[in-house]
Amino acid sequence: MLNFIRHAMRDLKGTGAIAPSSPALAERMVAPLSAMPGKRSILEVGPGTGPFTEVILDALRAGDRLDICEFNDGFCDHLERGMLSRHREARRPGDIRLLRGDVLAVPLEPSYDAIVCGLPFTNFQTPVVHAIFGRMLSSLRPGGRMTFFRYYLVRGAQAPFIGTRGRARLRALAHLEAAIGREHALHTEVVLANVPPAVAVTVTRSTDPNTSTAPWLA
Repeated sequence: MLNFIRHAMRDLKGTGAIAPSSPALAERMVAPLSAMPGKRSILEVGPGTGPFTEVILDALRAGDRLDICEFNDGFCDHLERGMLSRHREARRPGDIRLLRGDVLAVPLEPSYDAIVCGLPFTNFQTPVVHAIFGRMLSSLRPGGRMTFFRYYLVRGAQAPFIGTRGRARLRALAHLEAAIGREHALHTEVVLANVPPAVAVTVTRSTDPNTSTAPWLA
């Protein structure tokens, strides 16, 4: 917790939260992995101090591959020194890569079975959000599942205080989620046991080869 607060104070825009995600939210974000049989290829984007990473590591099986993409060097060092080194030293299952850098620039696999994303999308400009979602969806295999989250009711609470541009950005995020939901299966679940309460969103990529991975551009 102290490590999270230290980095949040240095980089509030990049961190995008006032507290680490709760165990309840982490369990919900990682839940789609349990329904996937056999060996799995997994991508985590924006792990921060690793509340989702820890649950993913516990769920790894022999033959699984996990890529972790994090832009913040401090968080990368924290992850490597802590849970990743311990996981490797214990020779627990999974082939793990820590990708330091922007998700739009690092080398990703072409077809992940699951993607878990903890990025603070309400802090990013709309074109950046579109580009990130496009990269993630295009890197997800047909039938694969991607999870991300947003804070419950925070958009409405923010609206009076963030100005015209901020409100436009919030509307654009809502439209993006709706566009994804029209092309791919989308399920939402409210997680009250988080500060603040959150909505976990699961996207199952369509198996139709004609379905767009950037439906917001249509």
